[in-house]
Amino acid sequence: MYSEATRVDTEELVPLHTDFDVRWRGYDQEQVRYWISQFEADLAVVTADRDAALSQRDDLAAELERTRAALSRLQARFDRVCRTPPSVDGLTDRLRRMVELAQDEAGEITARARTAAENQWAAAQEAAGQLRARHLTLLRELDHRRAELEREHRDLLARTRADVEALTTQAHAERAALDTQAARRRAAIERDFQRDLQSRRAAAERDIAELRATARAEADAMLSEARQAVQQLHHIRDDVLAQLRDAQALVAEALPLLAEDTDNAAEAPTLTGVPAPVSALPAPPDPDAGTATAA
Repeated sequence: MYSEATRVDTEELVPLHTDFDVRWRGYDQEQVRYWISQFEADLAVVTADRDAALSQRDDLAAELERTRAALSRLQARFDRVCRTPPSVDGLTDRLRRMVELAQDEAGEITARARTAAENQWAAAQEAAGQLRARHLTLLRELDHRRAELEREHRDLLARTRADVEALTTQAHAERAALDTQAARRRAAIERDFQRDLQSRRAAAERDIAELRATARAEADAMLSEARQAVQQLHHIRDDVLAQLRDAQALVAEALPLLAEDTDNAAEAPTLTGVPAPVSALPAPPDPDAGTATAA
């Protein structure tokens, strides 16, 4: 008979828990491994129950065959007894009564045996039907559970792909934002650099202008001093030339007097250190030309 100990609660053979924690590269691997191990354990329990039900079905089928064989033997024996009933005509009343009682008892035994066989046959048929229905139910539940697992697996893959695509899109958006931010920072740095460069260039130009102004002022001062020195030299030259002209005039006036005092002017030695006539002296330099040369 079908044992209640082997009955399995069919409301939820394999508990499905697919709410895994999402990590950077998919679901949590430890939770997935634990869920798969639990699923395999539950599937092993269901498989063991199915094997036990199949074994019990085989045992019940063998017992049913044995019951059928015993019933067939009893039926054949009963038919053989019924086909050759003893004749009660030549028997005494006591023997006749005993035969009638034996026949009645045999009929009762046969009826009870037939009833028991029919009951056992009905019970065997019912147990076989229940076992067959249980087996079919388990198969349908396994197929349904397999379909649910496949559907949940597809849903899980779809969610994983969607999560990966969302993470990829988010990563692209973040990279674009970072690129934009980096471009803005680079532009700001370039603007600051250009501004700093312009300010430094302006400062350098101001320094150069100041240096040029200072150099020009110093050059003008040196040129003014040189011009003053040239003018002083011109004045000195003019004084020297004037003194030289005066000396030449004195020499020119003294020569006739010296010629009258000496008789032999031709034989007289030439005076050393006497300056040449004024006409033989070089002309004084032009002051304007000296100023232009100094400039």
